[in-house]
Amino acid sequence: MLSDQHEFRDAVHRTLSGLVTVFFLPLFFTYTGLRTDIGSIGTPLLWGFAALVLLAAVAGKFGGCTAAAWLGGFRVRESVCVGVMMNTRGSWSWS
Repeated sequence: MLSDQHEFRDAVHRTLSGLVTVFFLPLFFTYTGLRTDIGSIGTPLLWGFAALVLLAAVAGKFGGCTAAAWLGGFRVRESVCVGVMMNTRGSWSWS
């Protein structure tokens, strides 16, 4: 809707990005975490599936972000740092 309003979009982004990052993002993760019922994983087979899903998610995010950073011109050490930080923080900001 505002594709031609570059200055307005930038002003809104600068104004709201701090609020969203500091208030709404933790609120979202808190709400989601409180609704999670870890007790429903009752058998060793389900725990194994949960571990496989977690391993795939971490490895995929680490590998994908590391590779993207390396292909984008970062050194290997910096690329690995990007992969690690994407897993620990949950998001990445270039600004």
